[in-house]
Parts: sequence; C-alpha cells; structure tokens
Amino acid sequence: MYKQILKNTQPIVYRILNNLMTSKNFGHAFLIVGQNGTPKTETAFFIAQSILCNTSELACEACNNCIRVKENNYADLMYFDGLKNTLKKEDVIDIKSKFSLTPLEENGKKIYIIDNIDKSSISALNSLLKFLEEPSEDTIAIFTCESIEKVLSTIVSRCQIIYLKNPDVNLYMNNAIDKGINNLDAYLISNIKPNYDINDVIEDEDYQIALVSAKKFLMGFNDLYGVLYYIQKEIFTKDSVKNIKILTYMLDIISLFFIDTYKGVSINLDWYSELLNTYVKKDYTNVILLLIEAKDKLNINNFNVSLVLEQMFYKVIEEVNK
Repeated sequence: MYKQILKNTQPIVYRILNNLMTSKNFGHAFLIVGQNGTPKTETAFFIAQSILCNTSELACEACNNCIRVKENNYADLMYFDGLKNTLKKEDVIDIKSKFSLTPLEENGKKIYIIDNIDKSSISALNSLLKFLEEPSEDTIAIFTCESIEKVLSTIVSRCQIIYLKNPDVNLYMNNAIDKGINNLDAYLISNIKPNYDINDVIEDEDYQIALVSAKKFLMGFNDLYGVLYYIQKEIFTKDSVKNIKILTYMLDIISLFFIDTYKGVSINLDWYSELLNTYVKKDYTNVILLLIEAKDKLNINNFNVSLVLEQMFYKVIEEVNK
C-alpha cells in the first residue's frame, strides 16, 4: 500500500498529511514539489483519496472511494497530466466549466489534479490563478511540479506546499534485496523508479519486456538497426500507451547503463555488470541527452514513435562511435 511506502520513505510528508487530514485544517489547494523520481503523482492521488476516504482520516486505500480515486474513476475527480499535454487556457476553462456543475458523488467534494503544472503555458497559469482566487467551498486543487520557480508566485502563495525529499536509492535497493528481490531488479528499479513498490514493477509485464529490449540494445550495439527491427516487430502492439510505457522503461534502463559506464560502477549484477566491462569508459552525456530527448518526445502525442526511435538510434550510434 502506498501509505506504508510514504511513511517509510517520506516520513515528514506522512506526518504533515496525517496532521492535516486529522485536523481537517487544509485549504483549497496543494502544491507537491519534488525532483524527477519522487512520487509526486502518487502523493497527489493519495491526498485525493484521504479527502474522499469513507473509513479513515488518512486514506485506507481499500474502500470504494479510495479504489475509484486510484483508478481515476471517481466522478468528481479530474486528472490532467501536464507532461503529456501542455496545460492551456482552454483546458482551464474546461475544468472551470465542469466544476461549476452540481457534484455527482454523495461526498459533495470536487477535486482536480494537475500533474507537472510547471510545464503549463503562461496564459493557462493566469487563468488558473483567477479560478484559485475565488474557490468554491467544496473544490480542492492538487498540483505537482519539479520547478516551483516556474509556477506563478501568486499561485504558489495560495497553496499548501508539500516538499518531497529525494529518494535514498541505496536504502530502497537494500530493503528490496532483504525482501528477496534479485540484485539486478532491485538496482534498476531503485534507480529508475524510486519510491515505487518494487514488487509491482517486477510483476509489470511492460517492465520485463523493456528489460529484455534494453539488454538486446546494449548487447547488439553494433547492429542497432537490427535491434530497432526487433522492437518494431516483437514489442509494438496496437496499444500506443503500452508501447510508450515499455519504451520509457527501456530508455531509462539504457540511460542508467551509460551513466554507470562513465562512472566506472563496479557491482555484481549478472549480464548488466558484464556489459559494463565491454564498453569504453568515457563521457556519455550526449548519448544520455539523446535518450532523454527521445523519451520526452514519446510522451507527446503528435510524435511518430517509430520515427523518434529511428532518429535516436542513428544519433546514438554516431555519438558512441566518436
């Protein structure tokens, strides 16, 4: 359950939320701030669960409301991912319009979550500010961001700010190993998905497919076009969301590998460690930037996935062979 993960990895945040929910002393807006890798989205949904929970002050995560919120299936909850689609003024107008209607749920509270609000357009933020300035009694906003400096100060001043600390990757990894997770999975997931439930990631078919694909990429580096063909033929499905999830995992694993190569990391991680020894130790910053750029493009709907991968593979080959 996420509540236990939050308690173990973000104890200060856990106590703050527990106090706020118990006392009911919270305002109409939250802003969750944390670097990449911190559980901003999970914390946003946990706050929504806690506000709407049927059985306890802090989300039980088991009642009907908690489950529906987690599945984004609660009628009076709206979720907008600003990383996939830049929040525009029209989107804020849509939120305002829907939240002007009578609540559909018995609870009567309406919640909207805007993930990655720091990616929003200025016009959207200005429009959102006007909405925040005159909040209805039962409407609650939950925002997340990496860079609080990119959010209007007038919006920030109206929010209860929750700062997430950077994850302790080594502690997370060692705890996973102690629970019987193999070293490679514990290491990879701790670095690319810190603060997630490792068992959930391991059991995710998309992660397992991505791990095989990353291995093929790194082992077949002299034939990356063959690897590209494999990915297009064996991995791509009709489900574009699934494709992007697999490729995001894969690019994260490959990025970590090149970071570890440059650092000269020496660890016993089966094939991963063996491959580290076959690559030249040098600065792979440009390669990593290409991988990050490809990942960002994959999460924007109007980019062709095959074309993004083909261009990335070509550029990566050039950089590594310099």
